[in-house]
Parts: sequence; C-alpha cells; structure tokens
Amino acid sequence: MIALIQRGMLLAKLTYPGSARFEIKRFRWLASLNSETAVTLAWNATSTHRTAKDLLERELIVGGIAGVDPETTPRVYNSLLGTKFKVVTGYNSTAEIALAIERGEVQGIADFSWSSLKVVRPHWLNEKEDHHADAGRIDQ
Repeated sequence: MIALIQRGMLLAKLTYPGSARFEIKRFRWLASLNSETAVTLAWNATSTHRTAKDLLERELIVGGIAGVDPETTPRVYNSLLGTKFKVVTGYNSTAEIALAIERGEVQGIADFSWSSLKVVRPHWLNEKEDHHADAGRIDQ
C-alpha cells in the first residue's frame, strides 16, 4: 500500500496522543513531493522580537490553525527548544492569520510557508517600513 501523508501526521502521537489511531513507526518513507521552507514571523508594530534568541526570552503571541503546522510547530518548539510562543487557535487559514497580524490580534505566526508568504503578502517583504514583518527562516 502506498499513501500520501501530510507532514503533521509525523507528530500526531506527540501532539494529540489520544486521537492518533495509527503507529507512525509502521510506515516507511519513500520520497517527498515537496521541499519547503517555513518561516517564523514577528510583526514589528506589535512585537519587539527581532532574533530567534528573543523567542527564548519573552512571549510571542501567534495565530494558529487547530491541528495544523501554525499551531503544532510552536507547541513543539516550546516543548523541545524552550521558546515562549503563546498560540491563539481558531483561525482557518494562514491568510486569516496574516489578516489578524495586520489587525494587531496576534503578533506573528510560527510556521508560514516561505513560498506562500511571497505570494500572499509580498508587500511585507518588499517594504522597509518599521511596521512590517521580520521573517526568519526555519528549514523543515
């Protein structure tokens, strides 16, 4: 049997131990269809975070989508690296989180596809004004 498995499934037993009804150890990796870079992004207007070290020292409030990378990644970072992400879930897409960032509802996002960011919010990267985002790459 061959299956396509979303990368979040690799962490399902850790993030939702009672809900995962499979043993990831029984699967064998064949190949990846995609190579993607994810970024953690802090909005300058609402956050004083400028470096990865800042994530270890003070809370960054980020938007999350229940059970998906923008929610699970910061929880894993908190557990494994000791970061201080506070995750606000309830958003349905990264586009909704981007709007929430611009509105000041949250200060950033902990897992945003670099390729999506360049398409959905290119002006965040092109403009040099102080209120725009600083994006730090985290390779997955």
